[in-house]
Amino acid sequence: MSYGIIRVAKFNSSAVRGIQIHDEREKEVSHSNPDIDYSKTEENYTLKERPNKTYNQVIKERIESLELKKAVRKDAVVMCSFVVTSDKDFFEKNGMLVERDYFNKAYEFVKNKYGEENIISAEVHKDETTPHLHINFIPVTKDNRLSAKSLFGRKSLKQLQDDFHQQVSMQFGLERGGDGEHQKNIDKVTYKKEKVKNELHELEQIEKETAERKKVVLQRAMDMQELHSYHSMDLTEKDIEKKSLFDTKKDIVERLNQKLRPLFEKSKLADVIKKEYKKLKNSYENLKEQFKQVTEELSKYKEIFKDLKPEQERELKRISERMQKENREEKELIEKGKELLSL
Repeated sequence: MSYGIIRVAKFNSSAVRGIQIHDEREKEVSHSNPDIDYSKTEENYTLKERPNKTYNQVIKERIESLELKKAVRKDAVVMCSFVVTSDKDFFEKNGMLVERDYFNKAYEFVKNKYGEENIISAEVHKDETTPHLHINFIPVTKDNRLSAKSLFGRKSLKQLQDDFHQQVSMQFGLERGGDGEHQKNIDKVTYKKEKVKNELHELEQIEKETAERKKVVLQRAMDMQELHSYHSMDLTEKDIEKKSLFDTKKDIVERLNQKLRPLFEKSKLADVIKKEYKKLKNSYENLKEQFKQVTEELSKYKEIFKDLKPEQERELKRISERMQKENREEKELIEKGKELLSL
């Protein structure tokens, strides 16, 4: 005696990815599952073509369309899954045509009862011990609420078994499933196995994600340590404020070559570079102002210079040329800083 079996399981968002991996036989699926014969996986078939989206994306879009008044809780049931099957003897005796007809009618039953717009996927697996149909759907009530509890209370589950038997199972000479210890035990073992599989897939996914996050955290820690080392450089205003005008220029050039250039080559340290560049520019402006003042002073005493001896005049001219040269070099230094900032 064979039974028409339909059972429902409920899942929150954290389990959805694992269900997708298992049902869609994605490449990440664990090959440690002893029930899957991968040489027969090509015999699996789909009853509902889904868009090129993940289960979670389909769920998210459907929930958004409901325009719910309250946000969905993180632990809320966002997907339910039917498993439709019978015993191995039923499928072996009746062949592929009856098998397909049985699963197609089961899919039409679920579609009519819970809404095609809420169905995510419908996959028939023939690469496990017994052929079975997985139908994943979003538990939306007729008044557009997300509520698995409202759809699958004790009374509604009993009604589900009655309806499935009358509308599907009886057409294939199958007994009503769901009652009796024998069927309950079969169902309990089946869903325990499914639960373990899904949890295993979920753990594998979490392990991968954790490893990736660990890499990111370590890289960020290294970046912060590097940034801290640059902040610790003894490059302050005091370093570029020397007693002599010419010593200041020399010091700036030296520090630019030794310390600022590595900073410019590090785009991640752009803020530090900009601050140091601003200091450098301010220093240049100060030097420029000093040169201007000296030039003005020289103009004031132009008449006095006429009475200078030739050697004094030459010395004064040499000092003036030297200051002009310093001014040009400072300008070049600023331009070089601008070029490095633009890299």
